[in-house]
Amino acid sequence: MRPRKEFNLDEVEKLAGFGMTYEEMAAFLECGVRTIERRVSDEEGEFRRAYKKGQASLKMSLRRQQIALAEKGNATMLIWLGKQLLGQSDKVDTKSKIQSTQNTQMTLTPEIEAQIKEAAQIVHDDPRL
Repeated sequence: MRPRKEFNLDEVEKLAGFGMTYEEMAAFLECGVRTIERRVSDEEGEFRRAYKKGQASLKMSLRRQQIALAEKGNATMLIWLGKQLLGQSDKVDTKSKIQSTQNTQMTLTPEIEAQIKEAAQIVHDDPRL
């Protein structure tokens, strides 16, 4: 059995803080991807704690930048943050649309009415349909 590889946890935290993938971390740390996966999945391990701390740092940094953009009046970011942080959404009032279409009367010409009846008869008479 191979000895357990030791990692510099400050490096692990920085790599996670840069948003590195497991593959990128493995290449930098000179180990296999599976080693990274095992260490991150160990809920009691120091490696996982360093990794999670780095991820949290990255998320905080991104959120600060997003908030700064929103504060400068970036409409797209204001809308997106409203949806993410405030539970806002783009809701369409489908009920009123349904009601308005139900109240609409269609006027059919005798020619179109005859074509509809003919099509209905074909469907009715065809045993495959």
